[in-house]
Amino acid sequence: MVSSLTVDGLHVYVLDDLEQIDESLFGDHLRLLPAWRRRQALSFRRHIDQLLCVEAYRLLQRALREHYGIEGQPAFRYGPCGKPRLAGYPQIHFSLSHCERGVLCVVGDMPVGCDIETVGTAPDQDVMAACYSAGEQSAVYESPVPAVAFTRLWTCKEALLKLSGLGLSADRLPNVLSSEVTARYLFTTCERMAQGYVWTVCRSREGLPIPF
Repeated sequence: MVSSLTVDGLHVYVLDDLEQIDESLFGDHLRLLPAWRRRQALSFRRHIDQLLCVEAYRLLQRALREHYGIEGQPAFRYGPCGKPRLAGYPQIHFSLSHCERGVLCVVGDMPVGCDIETVGTAPDQDVMAACYSAGEQSAVYESPVPAVAFTRLWTCKEALLKLSGLGLSADRLPNVLSSEVTARYLFTTCERMAQGYVWTVCRSREGLPIPF
């Protein structure tokens, strides 16, 4: 099932019934993609990764059709750090993310970053040590549900870095959510515990520049 909502002027789509897409339906969906996206999807070894790649693009097609009247198979252009943009539509921004529990797509008229992650049974201590500040680590361990707090923070970090176009970097991750930075951004986070995932959408406040 695909759910959709509007958040701070951004259009958010989530697909979280991946188990309903059997081999036959996957093949049908794959054939509807442009050749470059089919090659990209089939380059993954695991079927789940192929499926997520296919469905992320299909969500983007739906969002563009419903909110911008754009039909067909949009092409991508990539920035220096690999951030995709829509070829021929510089005024439209989008971000895609997926995990094994769901697929997330956001489109809008402003730069955006998003992330969706599966909630594990416990925080990953190695990731915590490398990518979380001391204050964040304390907040996670003091939370009533540390695994959820860990995942929520990670989605915020990744959504912000995807918005920036800089991508994930170990030297940025521990302090990327400093008070100076977060004052410039709006974060919307949704925790879907029944489905086992958390997603976050990030956009700049009033078009303020990215301070890193």
